[in-house]
Amino acid sequence: MDSRSSLRRGAEFFTSPTQSNHRRYEALRAYFVEGMTHEQAGKRFGYTRWAMVDLVREHRAGRLEFFAPPGKPGPKRGQTSVAAHARDRTIELWLEGLTAKQISERLAIEGIRLSRTGVSEVLDQAGLRGRRQPAAAQQDSLLPGVGVQDFDALPTRQQTTLAGLLLLVPELVALDLPALVDRAGYPDTRRIPAVSWLLALLALKLLGRGKSVNSDPAPALLTGLTALPRQTALSEYSYWPPSGVQRAFLSAMITKGGLITPGQRVFGIDMRDSGPRHGDLQPEGERPGRPQRQTAVFASAADTGKLVFADVGADPHTLVMAFCDHWRQVTGADPELLVVSGKAAARKVLRSLHEREIAFLAPRPASPALRAFLAGLPLAGYQQVLLASSEFRAHEEPAVPLPGFPGHVRQLNLALDDGNPTVLVTSDRTRDTAELLELWVLQATRERQISGLTRVYGTEAWSSTVNLNADVDVMLYVVIQALLSAVNGRLPALAERGQSAFRRYFLELPAELTTSDQALTVRFERQAWSPILRKAVLPEQTIVPWWGGRRLRFRVG
Repeated sequence: MDSRSSLRRGAEFFTSPTQSNHRRYEALRAYFVEGMTHEQAGKRFGYTRWAMVDLVREHRAGRLEFFAPPGKPGPKRGQTSVAAHARDRTIELWLEGLTAKQISERLAIEGIRLSRTGVSEVLDQAGLRGRRQPAAAQQDSLLPGVGVQDFDALPTRQQTTLAGLLLLVPELVALDLPALVDRAGYPDTRRIPAVSWLLALLALKLLGRGKSVNSDPAPALLTGLTALPRQTALSEYSYWPPSGVQRAFLSAMITKGGLITPGQRVFGIDMRDSGPRHGDLQPEGERPGRPQRQTAVFASAADTGKLVFADVGADPHTLVMAFCDHWRQVTGADPELLVVSGKAAARKVLRSLHEREIAFLAPRPASPALRAFLAGLPLAGYQQVLLASSEFRAHEEPAVPLPGFPGHVRQLNLALDDGNPTVLVTSDRTRDTAELLELWVLQATRERQISGLTRVYGTEAWSSTVNLNADVDVMLYVVIQALLSAVNGRLPALAERGQSAFRRYFLELPAELTTSDQALTVRFERQAWSPILRKAVLPEQTIVPWWGGRRLRFRVG
């Protein structure tokens, strides 16, 4: 009789672990304690026989760590008084109706160093974050005169120089933005719906400026508000949702917004420096350290280049594995292959991907010994590899050991015209050399596009005027890239001009806005570049949910 047939409810946590570390632990326990063979333990927990052999070897060598190191109970020395006092005082100030930023400033005056992020964490632990305060709602105290737009009160005719923002409305409706925001769990405030908060953040991100925006009617119309909230309120709101909300939003974009098909299995991973997260509690009498810089990770589909994931953190290994966990949670399957470079190509990352049976394609630093070996290879040892956009001379070694890596990898040695060798390693045994090099070339193109995206739209702030939570910041890049992709499909002539031209030739468009019964008409003025719009595929009309079901129409000339 199968012993598993009599398992008690809840046993699936142990028999079908989802966390990578837990999965390895249970597989090793089955091998060492239950006496299973490598093949039996691997089959139960989703490893191949050779992956189990590697796991057993790593465990015996003491290179696996499953549990946090033991520590003494109680708070850390030197932090007891300040931490306890800061928490009590933070809750008192919250009950008075102060925002997280205001609480942080008040605590600083009282000699307690606790950042806005630290305040939010204290409120989280106390179960207060997201609940309505006894006093006025926090953002509303920063929003004099801001509320949902009454379209019946709008002037019949208005002029705008930012009509390109309204050209994005059909794409946002097609993305079903209100449903995505609701599904992710972004909080409303008393006066402003969550979708309007997110659209206000998006508008300033796109425009690249934080001042004099409300002098033009288009940004406020995009959000469905009478005016954009103040920069302080926008910054505060970006810290209000927990970090899990951003990932829930990205999941909804994949499953509900149609950002990409869940069957996609090959991705490129790009990493770049992001701004710092500002500190939490500082021990009493200790000077505050410099904020730790963060790394931003962007995952894009290998074939289309669409961004599907973005996050920030201090550890590249954690970020890469977080994407794998995210994709498995959304689609039910791990990625098949990751094309990684830079920090993402660290040996620790490659080892974890190998243990999880996710193939990788990554660069290998050319050591002096490797350079000498490549220099000694005769030209006849290379083969010509013709791709759609380029040509390579490649020499492949089918089984090469890597220091600190279990097993062997394929190594592709590329001879480039500049004389600097490029060495790639991969655990993929199914794709041929040409297909792998094509993926590598595509990834280089995607990295340039992401670099342009982050350069044009800034990182963490707009003109250094809005201090934005890094989680929200990188999530907005995914939304912007999806919008740019959709707009480029409607305006092919604009797509040829590149990222930097998008703001100048698309967003900053003059137009006349006409308000009539249940409709807003945008009539673009004639300009030298108006043929771009004349050739555009613009919808006849769009029903906008956050405008109360009113219609948006476009006219050119």
